[in-house]
Amino acid sequence: MSRSGDFEWESMLIEDHFPQEENSLTSSSSDSEGMEEASEANESSFSDDLAESEFELDDALYDENIDDEIELVDRRESKTVATKNVGVSIRESGSHSASKSDKEKSSKIRVFQGDADDSDFEFDVGLCFNSASDFREAVRLYATKQGRPIKFTKNCSDKIQITCDCGWVLFASFISKSEKTFQVKTIKGEHTCYRVANSKQCKAKFLAKKYEHHVRSNPEWPASSMQEVMQMENKTSLSIWKMYRVKQQASKVINGTEMEQYAKLWDYCEEIYRTNPDTTIKIKCRHDVASQTCIFKRLYICWGALKKGFMAGCRPIIGLDGTHIKTTTGGVLLCAVGIDGNNNMFPIAYAYVLRENTKTWEWFVSLLMEDLCIENSHMWTVISDKQKGLIKAIENLLPNAEHRFCVRHMYNNFRQKFRGLQLKDLLWRAASATRIIDFNVEMEKLKTCDKKAYEWVRERNERHWARSHFSVWPKCDLLLNNFCESFNKVILKAREKPIISMLETIRVFLMKRLHTQRDNVLKFSGEVCPSIQRIVENNKKNSHNYILVWNGHNKFEVQGWNGDKWTVDLGLRSCSCRKWDLTDIPCVHATSCIFYRRENVEDYVGIWYKREMFMRAYEHLLNPINSQKEWPLANLNPIVPWSNIHKKPGRPSKNARRKEAEELENEKYGIKRHGLKYTCSNCGERGHNKKGCTNTEASTQSSGLKKSKLPVRRKS
Repeated sequence: MSRSGDFEWESMLIEDHFPQEENSLTSSSSDSEGMEEASEANESSFSDDLAESEFELDDALYDENIDDEIELVDRRESKTVATKNVGVSIRESGSHSASKSDKEKSSKIRVFQGDADDSDFEFDVGLCFNSASDFREAVRLYATKQGRPIKFTKNCSDKIQITCDCGWVLFASFISKSEKTFQVKTIKGEHTCYRVANSKQCKAKFLAKKYEHHVRSNPEWPASSMQEVMQMENKTSLSIWKMYRVKQQASKVINGTEMEQYAKLWDYCEEIYRTNPDTTIKIKCRHDVASQTCIFKRLYICWGALKKGFMAGCRPIIGLDGTHIKTTTGGVLLCAVGIDGNNNMFPIAYAYVLRENTKTWEWFVSLLMEDLCIENSHMWTVISDKQKGLIKAIENLLPNAEHRFCVRHMYNNFRQKFRGLQLKDLLWRAASATRIIDFNVEMEKLKTCDKKAYEWVRERNERHWARSHFSVWPKCDLLLNNFCESFNKVILKAREKPIISMLETIRVFLMKRLHTQRDNVLKFSGEVCPSIQRIVENNKKNSHNYILVWNGHNKFEVQGWNGDKWTVDLGLRSCSCRKWDLTDIPCVHATSCIFYRRENVEDYVGIWYKREMFMRAYEHLLNPINSQKEWPLANLNPIVPWSNIHKKPGRPSKNARRKEAEELENEKYGIKRHGLKYTCSNCGERGHNKKGCTNTEASTQSSGLKKSKLPVRRKS
């Protein structure tokens, strides 16, 4: 047997099938010559007979293997099939080498392989589909594209009936019980209806499947843009709310549901351990014996590259903050962020917890201390907002560390009771003063302006918020926790995704940031990082406004235009203004002294801000990981989210971020009513209106009063 393509051809013996030659051979006088002539004649006769027999053999093979009832349909020219520009294939029932009995039973089968999105598409009796779902998909495409008011009157697994408002009916079912191929069996009537503007078959799930690849390539596709594109392509009207549902359905298909992602969390951690073995991952769960599952409680991740980079090239100051997760499971994302040599954020670790309290903060900080090898808390500085439970956790775990509070959050609390630009200016000047004597001067001004505001500020310990009381060890004078806020802004979109998708978004961001920051070192023009170089250049411009007196060694007496004096020691790299001591960057007074000695100012900049330290921080990189199909199996009980999930009705709110006091004050246009204190018309007190009044006595008295009515003259 020999095989040609997908067909099997049967070889035949041709010796007994050659027809005899009509002209007989003649013999010559010589036997030898006669035999030679006879042999030549026989060879000639054999070749002629063979040539004729090839056509007979081809005809025989054609009759035996080709079914005459099969109709070959050409997509471009055939008029038999009513689907134009739609892929249709012809399928034979049985094997290719079918017998005559099978040939008699065979029938024409047209298989739908094209796109019902074509405007010329029409269903035809006998058209087959691979499955019922494919048929439903074709119906929805057909109804959407052509604007037909079609609905499913019978929608079963084995039979489907669709009808149109104009009376058009189509019925489809399996060809037979043995062959599970869906086929159009009956079509009654023709369409006489008008096109509808809003197709009922254009559902969110249908659109999500159709545009899944668009959402996958652009997860941030705006709903308004989706609406414009989908309405144009589908020629139907779509609401903006349906676009949100489409995006949600597509995200579930792409990323999976939250339950599915929690179940793969063990495997995800195993893949991280395999690719980044020096990474710390801690998962805390509660084992449920009844369901043989692990109920999720907390997750901590500290990448080895970030851990090593922070220890090698960053100052000993850590910012702590928490931000809410915007999913159905909720929770809080805790983060620890450092500062690199260019005064940019340097993420260290993050954790996903259910609630923000003292217990979760202690768990997070204890793991962070273990990763960073923090044993002596005297050498460390922590800056944070007044997060729930964080202050107590720092007091318990890092009792000797310097704990700074973000002044911006402090001012927001201050502003609720004490308003005015003068009070705001005095508070910020007191916080920014680098010397205690300057701090006391500003506080006295605040006391003179508003004694209650002065007492409110004095109740807060100055070492937590005043720069004049900060330690000079960490070489950082920041008053704000902005580097943590910057990290929270970067992961804003990630906080809306399921757990693994969120962690993957953060991981990809960190992996890109490490190598881009490392590559930025090549762009540095000098040995000092660009942000620090700008500070140095600004001090150089203002350094000529001082009178210097040199002692002949390393010390200078610097006098300003208003008579103030400062002492500079270039040997100790210190100035009595404390700016150089706090930041390790030469202040304007020190810069003037360095110029006097004709030396380079950059040589006096601290090592934390040099190219070498910046490179140390970013020389460690994250390794990529494989897709979910290739993750190693952990073979542990699956993780499930905690059960106290309450999904709010409707679409998740996308309210704008509540603006801070400074942002509201800096509004360009109009006077805002935010922050104004109203007077209640019910009780007369300030701070609320009548709608929110809780004074029941006043409301009772006001309701008991009867308003006098003007006399009304009635017609008799």
